[in-house]
Parts: sequence; structure tokens; C-alpha cells
Amino acid sequence: MADCEFLAECRFLCEQMSTMPGAAAVMRRHYCHGDFAQCARHLVASRVGAAAVTPDLFPHLLDEAAELVSRASQRPS
Repeated sequence: MADCEFLAECRFLCEQMSTMPGAAAVMRRHYCHGDFAQCARHLVASRVGAAAVTPDLFPHLLDEAAELVSRASQRPS
């Protein structure tokens, strides 16, 4: 399986998970190098742009991601 196309610009694991390298490795394997289509951060970045991804959005928070997408989509251009 291919890597997530946002991997190079996603700083979540380095910044938010810096004190938990074991958990970060599991997340990276599951989301970044695996099923990134199930990653909340990927969902937001792919639908409304990487700038809309909040720093504290954990990969498993799909409901929060949907809310971010909804809010970003409702903003006037």
C-alpha cells in the first residue's frame, strides 16, 4: 500500500506524539503507511486543504474531521 500523500507535511506525530514514540509508530504504521483513507487528518486535508487540519486532530477522530470539513465548506470563498 502507498504512503499518505500528506505525510511530508503532516507534523502530528512529531509534534503531538513526541512523548509517546511507541504509540506514534503504531499510528504511523496504521494511518500513514496503511489505511490513510481512515485518517481524520487525511480526510480534512483531502477535502478542504491541509491548512484546515487543526494541530490537535488525532487520526481516529473522524466525527471531528467531518465537522471541520462541514464548517470549511460553509465558509464564503
